[in-house]
Formats: sequence, structure tokens, C-alpha cells
Amino acid sequence: LYCKADELNRLCHYEKAYAEYDKMAKRKDDHALYVLGEYLYEGKGCTPDLVKALQTWKIAADEGNTDAMLRYAKESPNDEEKEPYLLAAANLGIHEAQYLLAGEYVKKGDYIKSIECYKKISHQYVDANYRLGEIYNNGLGVEKNPLIAESYYRIGSCAGDERCDERLYDFLYNSGKEDEACREYLKLKDPSSETRLKLGIYYHKNGEDEEAAKQLSKVNTYEIKERNNYANLYCEIADKIYYTNRRDACYLFDVATNKLGYVYKRYQKNYEDIDLPTAKIYYEIGS
Repeated sequence: LYCKADELNRLCHYEKAYAEYDKMAKRKDDHALYVLGEYLYEGKGCTPDLVKALQTWKIAADEGNTDAMLRYAKESPNDEEKEPYLLAAANLGIHEAQYLLAGEYVKKGDYIKSIECYKKISHQYVDANYRLGEIYNNGLGVEKNPLIAESYYRIGSCAGDERCDERLYDFLYNSGKEDEACREYLKLKDPSSETRLKLGIYYHKNGEDEEAAKQLSKVNTYEIKERNNYANLYCEIADKIYYTNRRDACYLFDVATNKLGYVYKRYQKNYEDIDLPTAKIYYEIGS
């Protein structure tokens, strides 16, 4: 039956394949149940039905199908049910389940368990090394340890993770080696907004305001902590070049004040309180 159903599936005869998989699914065949769940989810040979797809994957997962365990955990809206299936798949050696399980532990604030999971797959998942570095670098659930963080960042860097490169350059920057760090930052293909802000400050200090403005223009204000410094630096640069290039200066003033005004309207303090009076002030300056 597998050969027949799989061959029909290969030939894109989905309705006939669905009927064959359904026959096997009724006998609690875990592979057929898993595939049937995919059909129900995608609407292949049948009407799409997420509820039935989840029910089918759950039955297949309970029969020991690791693919179904992963699919059910990924698609289930019930967070409480995800962990048991991810744990079961992880214990059966499924690396993706181990990775997803680590993410679930992070959501719950259980960083000790997330560390255990990430360590088990650090050779298979480059991202795991970055995550471990972040946990130790920020002291999330463990004592802050930059040395351990750096070791994980270096492993990730060797594997080609540019985020790890960026964190290693941050260590240089924070140790006072700004020139060296900024030279390395410029080699990154996609610097973060925090890095672009550092580059903007660096260029401004060295009198290269046009280069500073280019970096600042690519900053996403929601991704940086020092929003006031960002807007003030923008305005300072605009003020400095006003008499030589009024058009660019006015543009910089407009960007800085309007961006900051919007930020204050939407976010303030712990991203909860709305500060409309401050927003109004910046909007008025921008206008």
C-alpha cells in the first residue's frame, strides 16, 4: 500500500493518494497518519482542515512518528502540549526537536534547560552557539561570563555566523579599541542597528558627518536602546552641515525629530507607557 500511495502522491494524483493513505491511517499506521495530516493541512486531495490535521498528527505522534511529533509541536496553538512531544522527539535523537525545545525553555525563562539543549546540538546548529553566547554574555539565568560567551561566539564565527562576528567586534569596541572594532564592523554584510549607531558616532567623532549620516539613516529605531542619543546625534550632524548643505541638513532634522516623535508616541520606558506630550514636542520641531 505504501508503494501505491506514495506513487500516486509522486504523480500528483492527490485525491487517489489521499484515499490510500486514509485506508492505512484507519489501521493506525503512523507514516500514513503523518502524511494524511500533511494532506489535510495543505488541502491536497481534500478540503484544508487544520483541526483535523492536528488531530491526525497527534495520533501519529502518539504512535511514535517523530515527523508527526515535530509537526504537531510546530503547529499546535497549545503551548503546554508542545514540550512533551518535542522532548520525546529530542530523546529519540531528532536535532531539530532539541533546538525547538531549547527555544520553548527560553520562552519560559528556564535558561538552564535551554543551555543543556543548545549544547547537545551546538555541532549541528550554528545558531545554537550564538544563543549560548547571548545567554552567558547577558547573564540570562546564569552568572554573566563574557569569557564563556566569547568562546561560543568564536565557534559560531568559524562556522560563518556573522552575528557572532559582530559580538566579537563588540568586545573590541567595549574594551576601548574603537578604531579596530569599527574597521571590522564595516566588513559585515548586514550590521545591526546598534552597530550602525556606533559607526555613526565613530564617524561623527572623526569629522566624517556624511558617512555618519549614511549609517544613521539605516538604523531601525525599534532595535536600539539609546534612542535619544540617536536623534540628538542626527540633529547635531544636521546643525553642523546646515550652512554648507541646507537641503541635506533639513532632511536630517526631519528624519531625526519625526522618528523620535513616533518612538515616544509608541514606546517609552519599558515599552509600555505612551508619552504623547514628548511626541508632540518632537513632531513640532520636525515640522
